Amino acid sequence: MAEALLMLKTVFLSLELRPDIAWEFLKDLRDDQVKAAVGEIIQTKVEIYPGTNWIALIRSVATRCRKCNGKGSYVSETNYDIPCDCKK
Repeated sequence: MAEALLMLKTVFLSLELRPDIAWEFLKDLRDDQVKAAVGEIIQTKVEIYPGTNWIALIRSVATRCRKCNGKGSYVSETNYDIPCDCKK
C-alpha cells in the first residue's frame, strides 16, 4: 500500500496524504487491488480536487467489478446487456 500511496502523491503533488488513516480504512484490501486502483486513478483523473475523499475513491475503484464496471450487466460480442454475476 505504501508504494501505491507514494505513486499517488508523486502525481498529485498537492494531495495531503495520511498513510495511517489510509491504512485504517483500506487495510482489508489486498496490495495489488490498491496498486491497480491507484494506477487507474492516475491514468484517468486529470485532477483530484481538495474536497475529494481519496480513500473512498481508491476503495470504489479497487472493489468495482472488472467485468461489468459496477453496472450490473455487460456487453458481449454476440449479446447485449448480459447480467453480471457480481450481485450488483
